[in-house]
Amino acid sequence: KGLPTFPKLRELDLSSNNLANIPPLDKYPLLEKVALRNCKSIEEYEFPLMPSIKSIDLSNNGFNLQKNFVLDNLLLLPNVQEVDLSNNNMIYIPKASSNVAELNKQTFFDGITDLNINNNRIDDLYGIEKFISLNNLIISSNKLWTLNGIQNSTQLKHLSINQNEFLTD
Repeated sequence: KGLPTFPKLRELDLSSNNLANIPPLDKYPLLEKVALRNCKSIEEYEFPLMPSIKSIDLSNNGFNLQKNFVLDNLLLLPNVQEVDLSNNNMIYIPKASSNVAELNKQTFFDGITDLNINNNRIDDLYGIEKFISLNNLIISSNKLWTLNGIQNSTQLKHLSINQNEFLTD
């Protein structure tokens, strides 16, 4: 039952498994990259504090962030740089609930350099200004009609905004 402990494990892909429970990731202290694509039990998972994780893929899980649950858990990954939340059902830019945000407001958003929120239902970029270190932003296939809020993302090197609903003058 469960995964054995691999003390030197750096990458773990548990995608597309019908997991009743995701194994405790803190058994892998060197883990840097985690893929949990298409794992429907992810909304019930509580991440442990994992400073080693730099990249997390939570795409194709169908969550909508209504409860802020997922992002509150991501705040326990203080050194994460790459976050993939594509192909979910999100209607807004990720933000933390107020109690967690107050504790960690500088930790999470400042370190994200790559954010993929492609193929969701996001219609505005409110909250994107918190991601001050973004180099790569993929927001294609959403319901955006304006880019208001992105003007302060001066670190951007790659921006993908195709297949949205932009209004033209």
